[in-house]
Amino acid sequence: MAHDDHEADAAEFSVSRSQRKRDARAREALGEALAQLPPARRAGLPLPEDLQKALRDLDRFPERGAHKRQLKYVGRLMREMEDQHFDAIAQALAQQRQGERQATAAFHALERWRDRLLDEGAPAVEAWCDRYPQTDRAQLEALLVRAREADRRTPPDPAPRRQLFRELRGWMAGTPLGETGRE
Repeated sequence: MAHDDHEADAAEFSVSRSQRKRDARAREALGEALAQLPPARRAGLPLPEDLQKALRDLDRFPERGAHKRQLKYVGRLMREMEDQHFDAIAQALAQQRQGERQATAAFHALERWRDRLLDEGAPAVEAWCDRYPQTDRAQLEALLVRAREADRRTPPDPAPRRQLFRELRGWMAGTPLGETGRE
């Protein structure tokens, strides 16, 4: 038993003091990142109960002394957390952020398609319909006419552009016309 304690101490001292500080700062930074997330996004992460409670309490405090003290407490919980819990939280947060980046990229791609369709006209419609054959070409052309007319008004009406965007999103996702979630 004493031999096992000695091995654990030796393993702890094999990591430099600077590395331990960097690790502690990394854990505190993850705690701060968790604190900045909205509660709904934190709900999907594998957080221990004591950390969940500390983060809920942190949300209640205004940005003053109590908030700073609670944030330090969250940092302490993160530093004391077992490595496998820390790694699981870091990995889940990274996956969540990757999903957000992919959704943002898809959104921007769809915006570029919409703008291209409005700017280029028939060649862009042809390219869109080749790529997304489930598109109702007549509906798309009617939406483009409405959006162009709305853009020429003073002030421009954004509603037809939004409707075009929703329909494009539905066709891109393969959703049949009419199921794209009109608002």
